[in-house]
Amino acid sequence: MLKKNIIFIIALLVVFCNLSFAQERQIYIVGSDGNNAVYWLNGRQTVLPKSSGQASASDISISGSNIYIVGSDGNNAVYWLNGRQTVLPKSSGQASASDISISGSNIYIVGSDGNNAVYWLNGRQTVLPKSSGQAIANGIAISSSNIYIVGSDGNNAVYWLNGRQTVLPKSSGQAVASTIAVSGSNIYIGGYYGYRTEAAYWLNGRQTVLSQLDWGDLSWAVGGGSVNAIAISGSNIHLVGNDRLSGEFYNDKSVHWLNGNIVELSGSGLANANAIIISSSDVYIVGYDGVFMRESWQSSCNAVYWLNGERNILPSSDESTESKANGIAIIE
Repeated sequence: MLKKNIIFIIALLVVFCNLSFAQERQIYIVGSDGNNAVYWLNGRQTVLPKSSGQASASDISISGSNIYIVGSDGNNAVYWLNGRQTVLPKSSGQASASDISISGSNIYIVGSDGNNAVYWLNGRQTVLPKSSGQAIANGIAISSSNIYIVGSDGNNAVYWLNGRQTVLPKSSGQAVASTIAVSGSNIYIGGYYGYRTEAAYWLNGRQTVLSQLDWGDLSWAVGGGSVNAIAISGSNIHLVGNDRLSGEFYNDKSVHWLNGNIVELSGSGLANANAIIISSSDVYIVGYDGVFMRESWQSSCNAVYWLNGERNILPSSDESTESKANGIAIIE
């Protein structure tokens, strides 16, 4: 009888362990480590194949069993499907891919091709209309049958709805739209504006400035902040990016704005939060932090992620190189 009980307990433990493993989240983070495009799966790094000296991964999307990662490899915009690289068509010498969205069987990738903002639908490129010499597409969102793409056109932050461009209002200077999220009838766009690049977002076209630094006599200073990613969870609006919370040169902080209230993320002075995802009640934010050495005008930074505000450094293959985390996706 004792033997049967032991066997039964062991069987229960095996089932419990397998169940726990099956329920464990698979957390993919993409970015760069030195000259390589990489991804981390639950903290373990894998280098993506490349053909040139410099490659970087900018975003990731998962559809079924397929894992899509987009970025650049030398002068080419590329994507990796389950680790296998494909070069996207281009018309100029320099192209890059910045964001990806999957809707049904359609794969949308946005980026730039020379001086043009472009998107690729299932690998076929379309040039977006512009009014200036230089335009870039930075982010994309699909809602119902509508395709929203955000970026910049000259000195203006813009978005394209099904290919038609709208210029976003700004207070002054240059403006850039970096990211977009659509929730119901609300359209959230994040980015920055002005000579000092102050963090801002637009809700249904109306701009709100987030940067809080009182510039005072710091008329020479630039690099105030930017909103790089948006996540909507219920009635909560999460924005992440960076902001200069003091007048110190190159002292940008990674920050998380929750419903407009700023929370400084732990880390050092040269920092940026690039992406956010909400999984159940957990908030994952990825980016980098490091230091800027004014004596040598060089920087050093590590790829990091914050889980509910707690900072974790992602492993690097060479601690002497810079690493950055740019995108995240989770399989529950």
